[in-house]
Amino acid sequence: MLLALTGIFIWGRIREALAAERLRASERLISEQLAYQRALLDSLPNPIFVKGPDSVFTACNRAYEEAFGISRDELIGKTALQLDYFSNEARVAYQEADELLIHEGGESREEISIGFADGVVRDVLYWRQTFELDDGTPAGLIGILIDITERKLAEKAVQESEEKYRSIFNSGPNPIFVLDRTTLEILDANPMAEETYGYSKEEMRGRSFSFLGPAEEIKARLTEFDQNSWPEACVVGSKVQHYRKRNVPFYARVTACPIRYKNSDAVILATTDLTEMLEKEAQLLQASKMTTLGEMSAGIAHELNQPLNAIKMGSDYLTMMVEDRQKIAEKNLVEVAQQISGQVDRAVEIINRLREFGRKPDFVKKRGVYR
Repeated sequence: MLLALTGIFIWGRIREALAAERLRASERLISEQLAYQRALLDSLPNPIFVKGPDSVFTACNRAYEEAFGISRDELIGKTALQLDYFSNEARVAYQEADELLIHEGGESREEISIGFADGVVRDVLYWRQTFELDDGTPAGLIGILIDITERKLAEKAVQESEEKYRSIFNSGPNPIFVLDRTTLEILDANPMAEETYGYSKEEMRGRSFSFLGPAEEIKARLTEFDQNSWPEACVVGSKVQHYRKRNVPFYARVTACPIRYKNSDAVILATTDLTEMLEKEAQLLQASKMTTLGEMSAGIAHELNQPLNAIKMGSDYLTMMVEDRQKIAEKNLVEVAQQISGQVDRAVEIINRLREFGRKPDFVKKRGVYR
């Protein structure tokens, strides 16, 4: 009997020892897992925190401590309402949002501005994801703060640049078009283009630029260049004929450059209306011609006097023969008539040359020249 009781006692002690060993092994495993999880969190560069089902902080990584100047021990057990790096209004909002998110499950992403421990307010992407126990019970959420300050600054710089060039585009004194590089379809046009060509932007958008003026040669020349070689990649037309609404012609100088527009290859094309300039050139040329004609008047008079004198002599001869009732030989009559006719032709030719020289030049249609 004593032996049996001794065996039962020893076996009980053995079972206790085994249970204690299993408990120690389990504790070591849990400790190792926690150490692994903590090391994993600390290795990540972004601030990370974990909250329990009651929206109380249960863990954070080293990046979170450094970002907000708070230790794990200071953070664990607190709620968002107790954090001074949020405004009072934000603390309440985030606490309520976290509680609702844990209850309903899912994730949340938002961009916020938050003050860090170094005194700098940064733009961050605030991402939170809930997690559950095996039985589906809400267990809490994990949150990550991703610094997007540089991205926001870049976006702001791009926006400011776009606003700047949109302002230049809209206020430019010359017509400016944006064309699809492949089809030459008009993608955009500035107000001066509407004023110069007489079409609204809506009427021009979606149509080929060719209905306003020749562009195929520009397109062919642009294919030889890459936009990285700008401005050498630009093509300039010295003088080409374009058409306003109702097919009214005018001359324009064209400059076209390859660009990227809304992630597509495009052409920015600017035109300069040469009508006024050509009109002034024509006026100056006309004035110069009139001055030249004035200076040439003495020579012109001499040129005209010669055929007029010959005509006068021929007519006087015929008049004299008729008045004296003398018979004119047929040969002489033909010769005098031919001389008078020839001198008339000569005078007419001189006058026509003068008229041609003094005429104001008109626009004529010609093929555009590009360089």
